[in-house]
Amino acid sequence: MSARKGRGHWFIDEATDQYLAGLDLAMAAGEPPGGLWARIAGSLEGVDGANVEVRLEHGCWREFAPGIAYKRLWDRNTVLLRCAPGAWVPEHEHALFEHTVVVSGDLTIGDDVFGPGDYLGTPGGGTHPLWTTRAGCVVLVHYEAA
Repeated sequence: MSARKGRGHWFIDEATDQYLAGLDLAMAAGEPPGGLWARIAGSLEGVDGANVEVRLEHGCWREFAPGIAYKRLWDRNTVLLRCAPGAWVPEHEHALFEHTVVVSGDLTIGDDVFGPGDYLGTPGGGTHPLWTTRAGCVVLVHYEAA
């Protein structure tokens, strides 16, 4: 298989991306073999250094909850959430530290309303109350490794 031009160097095709995405949840996190990153970097020497671009509407969006879809970005711990107006997520606890940045729209968590550029950090073991959006939003979420 070869990467499709214009979709980024790491994207193979939609079907393969969907198939492999499930493996993220099935496999325990582990450390790569020693020297792997150096070997990868060495094999990339001389490769065109063009930017990798992923447009908001491109890629594979998956349903998370009614009115909420997500897509992975550069690793399994970084996702975009796209929320329709009125969508909500119930109160929940986090195993890992969660960084949340509102990219567009509004996000209401408890009594606080967050707008574009606003940040919320939730420690591992911490909870945040139900959150919702009035007008809809796009949110960047990153989980730190334990």
